[in-house]
Amino acid sequence: MFLPFLLPSFIINCNLSDTLQSISGNSHDTFMQHLNAGRQLVLSIIAKPQRIENPKNDDLWNFLLEMYSYMVLVATLTPGGTPGTQAPSLDDFLLSAQGVRKHDIFGSFLSGIESVFKFIPEVSLLTSQRRTEEDTGTCSAKTYAKYKDLQSRIRVLPATDSSMSGSEMAKQRAAALIIWQSALLIFLHSSFCESLQDDICLATEIDIHVEVTLPLLDSLTLTPLCAIMMWPAMIIGSCAHQERQWEMFRLAEARYKMDAVKQGTKLLNLLWMDPDPRAYGPRGLEFVMQKRGWNICMI
Repeated sequence: MFLPFLLPSFIINCNLSDTLQSISGNSHDTFMQHLNAGRQLVLSIIAKPQRIENPKNDDLWNFLLEMYSYMVLVATLTPGGTPGTQAPSLDDFLLSAQGVRKHDIFGSFLSGIESVFKFIPEVSLLTSQRRTEEDTGTCSAKTYAKYKDLQSRIRVLPATDSSMSGSEMAKQRAAALIIWQSALLIFLHSSFCESLQDDICLATEIDIHVEVTLPLLDSLTLTPLCAIMMWPAMIIGSCAHQERQWEMFRLAEARYKMDAVKQGTKLLNLLWMDPDPRAYGPRGLEFVMQKRGWNICMI
């Protein structure tokens, strides 16, 4: 059968297509369509791994699986899901990552900070539960307990590889971990709370996250890790509320010269300039996209 040869090639083409669309700034749901098509192929191989008959292809397959996992986890920019798109299902292997984690090359695509990504689907599932409760004006003890549990676990994310302590890469990974940790906490708060600005303590915490992470984002400019900074940068940028903070994001557009970065900056500018109190935080991104009829996926 040709399946063992076609599947890796097809997944590569899907991933390259998704990447090129991100670089070009495609704002429609073609990206999600590719991910959904790739999902069927991924699941077919996971169900029958013997289809990859050549052991030499094993590392390639596992790298592609890690790449696919990353794309699915960060493709949805806002807590409520990117408006007008059909995101791929959060399959069991995405929730546990054990099927990927057991391989020697695990972490090569996620640059050694893979511990943060497992929280995205957990927050997404909490978001679905919370939105259902919001429709009825309730908040269950179970949902609140899950929210507090996620907060605690995200705050104590493990440090990066100690064997690289003191090296430039170790410093970059430490900065990336703090950035992702802050973005995840903001994302979690926005998923649970309808308005981030109503709670003074929470608003102060978020301001601190923004102040701490902006120079760290700047320090990772043009490093290998900048490739996985788009999602946290958008989440953090959605909570920036000072002109000097906005300018740091606008400088990124001039540095990277990618349409996806230009679109991200345009979305943030629309958010910052919108006087509506709902135009703040990750929910604000959702609000502005719905208002403009945009579908934007950032990887």
